[in-house]
Amino acid sequence: MNSLVVVFISLFAFAFFVLVFCVFRSTKKKQIIASKVRLLLVMAGVAVILQGALLFAPNTHIALLLHSLYLVSICGVRYAVLKIVIEVTGHDSKNVKIFRFLYALIALDALFILSNIFNKAIFIIEKVKIGHWYYHAIMTQPLYTLHAIVVYGILIFIVFIIVYKIVDLSPVYWGKYLMLLLALFLAAITNFFYKFLNNVVDVSVIGYACAAVLTHIVFLENKQMILIDKIAFTYCF
Repeated sequence: MNSLVVVFISLFAFAFFVLVFCVFRSTKKKQIIASKVRLLLVMAGVAVILQGALLFAPNTHIALLLHSLYLVSICGVRYAVLKIVIEVTGHDSKNVKIFRFLYALIALDALFILSNIFNKAIFIIEKVKIGHWYYHAIMTQPLYTLHAIVVYGILIFIVFIIVYKIVDLSPVYWGKYLMLLLALFLAAITNFFYKFLNNVVDVSVIGYACAAVLTHIVFLENKQMILIDKIAFTYCF
C-alpha cells in the first residue's frame, strides 16, 4: 500500500475516533446547544468516513458518488455551524425569515451537488500546474459558480453575525465567539491549502474535524466559559 495512503488512513481513523468520543461526551451534556454541537460532530464524522472510503474507490463512478456525498455532508456541517452561531449569539431563527432562507439555500445546494452524480461535468474543476504551484482552472460552469456563491456567502454571513455580536459585548465575553471564529478559520485554511495540493484526497476534511472538536471543547467542555454564560444570563434577567 502506498505510504501516502497509509498516512491519510491514519489521519482519518484518528479524526474519526476523536469525533466519536466527542459525540459520546456530548450526549452527557445538558446545555441547550449540545444537540447542535453533536450534529456538527456527526456530520464531520460522516465527511471523514467518506474521504477515507474514497481511498478505496474501485472506479471513477464510485469515486464520483462518494465525493458528491462528501460534499453533501459538508453542507450538513455548514447547516450545523449556522445553527450553533444562531444559538450562541441569541438570534431567534423562528422570527427571522433570512435564516429560513439560508436553510433552504443549503438544502438546494445539496440537491445541486447530488445532481453531479448523474452529470459529472457540472462540478469538474481541473487543476493546472504553474511553476511549482497547483491552481484550480477557471471553468464556466453555472452550477459550480452558484455552489461557490452559496458556500462563501454563508461563511461571510456567519462571520458577520459573530463579529456583530462581539461589538456589543464587553471583552470579557469575547472568548467563545473568538474561539468559534478560530474554528471556522481552521476549516477555511485547510481548504485553502488543499487547493494547491496535487492530490485527489480532500485534506480539508481534517480541518473540518478539528473545527468540530474545538467547537465541542469550547461550548461543552470549557467550564469557565459556561460559568460566564450563566452569570451573563442571570445579569440580563
